[in-house]
Amino acid sequence: MAKYKNISIIGGGTAGAFTALLLSKKINDIKVNWYIPNKNQPIGVGEGVAPPVYNFLRDNGISFKDVYRYMNGSIKTGIEFDSWVDNDHTYIRPNGDSRKLMAYNESITLKNKIPNDLVDSKEFSLHLDQSLIFQHISKIVLKNKNFKIINEYKGIDNIQGDIVIDCTGFKRNIIGKLKPDNFIDYTDKILNNRAVTFKHTYTDYEKQFKPYTISTAYNNNGWSWTIPLKNHIGFGYVYSDNYENNIDDFKNYIKNYLNLDDDIELKKLKFITGRLKDHIIEKNNQIFVGIGLSSGFIEPLEATSIRLMVDELNILHEFIKGKININQYNKKCNESFDCLLDFIILHYKFKETNNEYWNHYKEIKINKNLYSEVEDDYAWDWVYNKLNNIDMEEPIPIDKQIKIIKGKKSIDWLKQFS
Repeated sequence: MAKYKNISIIGGGTAGAFTALLLSKKINDIKVNWYIPNKNQPIGVGEGVAPPVYNFLRDNGISFKDVYRYMNGSIKTGIEFDSWVDNDHTYIRPNGDSRKLMAYNESITLKNKIPNDLVDSKEFSLHLDQSLIFQHISKIVLKNKNFKIINEYKGIDNIQGDIVIDCTGFKRNIIGKLKPDNFIDYTDKILNNRAVTFKHTYTDYEKQFKPYTISTAYNNNGWSWTIPLKNHIGFGYVYSDNYENNIDDFKNYIKNYLNLDDDIELKKLKFITGRLKDHIIEKNNQIFVGIGLSSGFIEPLEATSIRLMVDELNILHEFIKGKININQYNKKCNESFDCLLDFIILHYKFKETNNEYWNHYKEIKINKNLYSEVEDDYAWDWVYNKLNNIDMEEPIPIDKQIKIIKGKKSIDWLKQFS
């Protein structure tokens, strides 16, 4: 690692914070400058994350107790998918790295009984508030004497560092200027390009809190998320502005969920789906890397964004340690994106609505995880079988059944972290 003496991180959102956390904990002999805009305003709509994200946090010194206390966190046992076939169809996509473990976590979700030791599992996951991530992580990294936070930057020509890490989101202020024709557009596959979001405190915590994300498909186009955090609920509707939308239905869903009478105001977001061809570029004796949204974006379904970012950071760690080269880095990143893209499209293929939007997904050819470990066979099989009402019954060992029986309701289980 002596090859690199200093690193610059550009951006203060989730990608910048996670990158800073990794470098502060795993790389102790390199000086790091973290450049953050004076008006740093990360998007904070609530985020459900996959187990690898929590494992990343835990491996870098952040426990679930920390997330619960400082990032408005809550438990996530899986995702409830509603109306992805017809309006009466529902299934649970639980956490798990095997069919047996997924069946165990499905039972936990359906019964809302949380075993005491679930937080210690590698397949534990959570919800968190993205707007609070920077605030907590910045305090951690400044304990590292090699770290310095700088509250402005003036452009690519003035950024020093053997490695410059672009965490500027969709703007791609650094890596987007280095190489022409370096972006692969996914819009021919993923039609969604807009989102509206809303957050609100609980109006009836006992009824409204769930230990899982809710994902609901809409008939015209798109889908919504419901993410219960510790102190409020985050809602979002992801859709394409090229087709008739269901924003009014989404508003009514929120008002019914929270028992609200007044109209609600939604926050609007735009995004472009796709990825870089080269996520890491060498130029003028510097290494430039895109992390997070700067590297690419598929869409929020299955908590893809932070999951891919964590994969990238683990690959970056390998690169800094000299275990892989630039070509291997780009290959690993591209395989992760393309595999997860196909896995996401799988979810869209069985909606019975007959219109241009939903029929588009039915025609796309996908490959079942040919070259990446992002989602293994068990995940593909679980989603495919559930969408097709194929029996997924898996016996749960007696000792695990007893753990569920002795478990607590999620609301009561969470009290130990207060």
